[in-house]
Amino acid sequence: MARRSGTDVTQLTTVDVVVPTLNASNLLRECLIHLARSSFQDFTLFVYDDGSTEDVAAAVRAVFPTAHVLRSESNRGLAHGCNRAIRAGSSEFVALLNNDVEVTTEWLCELVACARRRQDAGSIASKLLLWDRRSQIHSAGDTYSFRGVAGNRGVWMEDTGQFDSEAQVFAACGGAALYRRAALNAVAFPDGSVFDERLFMYYEDVDLAWRLQCAGFTCYFAPRAVVYHRLSSTAGGELASYYVARNALRVAHDRVPAAIRRGNRLRIAATHAGRVLRTLTHVREPAARASLSGTAAGIVHVLSSTEQAHCPREQCERIRGLLTHPSSEPFRGIPVARLGNCATAAGLRPVVGVDDGSSSSVANA
Repeated sequence: MARRSGTDVTQLTTVDVVVPTLNASNLLRECLIHLARSSFQDFTLFVYDDGSTEDVAAAVRAVFPTAHVLRSESNRGLAHGCNRAIRAGSSEFVALLNNDVEVTTEWLCELVACARRRQDAGSIASKLLLWDRRSQIHSAGDTYSFRGVAGNRGVWMEDTGQFDSEAQVFAACGGAALYRRAALNAVAFPDGSVFDERLFMYYEDVDLAWRLQCAGFTCYFAPRAVVYHRLSSTAGGELASYYVARNALRVAHDRVPAAIRRGNRLRIAATHAGRVLRTLTHVREPAARASLSGTAAGIVHVLSSTEQAHCPREQCERIRGLLTHPSSEPFRGIPVARLGNCATAAGLRPVVGVDDGSSSSVANA
């Protein structure tokens, strides 16, 4: 257990900080060094090692000797790792943090303070800025559109203060988010899992966001809870292309309430069909073929699944007000055209067919 904070707002609070990782020990160490400098110290750290070949435990304990390191002998997926770490803790709040994120000293304190003010909130969203372009926004809370895809609020905009107000948003990006454990317990699956392990990776936070919203839990954006994200440092390429394409369809079918989906079926179908057509223009690229395979797997699931979201009418009406219109938010992904040569220079791996049809690098890895 880290030191207890002396600030009034966090005096009685405990948080379980969960950091999943697969190798990338150097990135993980940098992440933990910044976390160790946090002004809020009343937290327990859980690091989940998803089958690394590197000595992750040594890297963790060099910074946090008392951290709990959980290990799998094989890659079980992000959803499984987060579930295992969440079960291992018992604190009032759970903070999820990517291993390629640099937190500011007030990040955790600001998240907890917002959760204290917003007792109806099941989750609190951070402000994610680009690690190498620190005035450029990656996410000011996450969105979901009527066309059945998730997006990042404010993505690629210069941070000029336009998102400096605490506001209700659809979801928190799971790369740096705070969840109320009571809310997680309320929407957990029968086996106690919080994230749907069938998704393996990508869109697991969107899936959870829908379940929380339908259960009546809100999500608030905490503008002073700032982190810097190294985009796609530990994921991307064919694997990401497959799971993003597949899981976008699965979540749109399984989690969007029928009352909302009913009036938008053609819009959702047209969006995903258009993405497939644009992806076909890159069909010689492995990532494009992976995306098409993921789409095929998603369609098979949609045609065979009987899973339906349960959402009271009053919650559906409230959620409608949070959804964005088809062209107002980009799909999760980084259009290479917008980044110029930065993606290549940074070593980012392409994810094809996840935005405007251009080859893209994942934005929510």
